[in-house]
Amino acid sequence: MPAVEQELGKLLGAPLERYLIVNLDAVQHLGDALGGVEVEVPKRMVYSDSRQGLYIDLYPGRQLLKGNDLEGFLRFRHDELGDLGRMERQKLVLAEVFRKLAQPSVLAQLPQLLRIAGQDIKTNLSPVELGNLLATLRTTKLATTRLSGQPFWHDDVSYWMPDLNPNHAAYVSQEPRP
Repeated sequence: MPAVEQELGKLLGAPLERYLIVNLDAVQHLGDALGGVEVEVPKRMVYSDSRQGLYIDLYPGRQLLKGNDLEGFLRFRHDELGDLGRMERQKLVLAEVFRKLAQPSVLAQLPQLLRIAGQDIKTNLSPVELGNLLATLRTTKLATTRLSGQPFWHDDVSYWMPDLNPNHAAYVSQEPRP
């Protein structure tokens, strides 16, 4: 984590004092704990990767996603948009989670959400700080930004290459295989 803090601090131009590392299990468990996340699936999403145990099979339309379907929606990047599309879908899900966290009925679920956070999130926040963060999320309007950059492909996987990366020019993006 110290190396990540250092590199992100350089890219963002400010030191990182606190962090949350959220794994994909957290998304699944939190989505389930909140009763699912309603999103608009923009198109047919089909992808299978047995090495990762990833099987995505979603149809277009407004849906309540939970568990593996929610994970698949967040991880899918096997189309012309690559990682950009994945980032946009992640923003949609975060906005919906914030909307749900703003509902008064969620207060009763706070202990369950904290248990989920304890299992699926690595952080240097104290339990009190984490509880305060969850409580604050209920009244926070989500705003997201992306570092300027460009799509970057390596070994048929899409990434986002920030322009601020000091080694940006040394990397050559590969075209995805058909």
